[in-house]
Amino acid sequence: MEVTGLDAKEFVSWSKLARNVHFIQQDLIQLSEENHYDFSLCIDVLEHIPGNKLVLEKIYRSLEPGGYFCRHMPDDKYSRRIFSKKFFKEFEKWVEDEHIGPQYTFKEMKNVFRSTEFAIIQAHNTFGY
Repeated sequence: MEVTGLDAKEFVSWSKLARNVHFIQQDLIQLSEENHYDFSLCIDVLEHIPGNKLVLEKIYRSLEPGGYFCRHMPDDKYSRRIFSKKFFKEFEKWVEDEHIGPQYTFKEMKNVFRSTEFAIIQAHNTFGY
């Protein structure tokens, strides 16, 4: 099995010790492979990327026919109903600085996926984050 990891930050350098894993320092906006990967996993990344719909389109093109994409993305709008106001008062600045990509509700995210030709196999909320 061959595993490829992508990260825009220099943190990939410490990961080179992993066996059977090839790490690349690359921004997902620059993803150019087509029909290359059979599975893509993206955990809490898309909210940090302006124009993240373009990234989803590139991920779709990078997958082999029948390939799978699994993603997790926080729903800040949903989370505001769960966490206390005090938490968000302290957390708000970080969210504004870090979550610079478009934010979606659960329903909006499903529509974005459909617009990028993904077939949704399973979708559910995971307590906001």
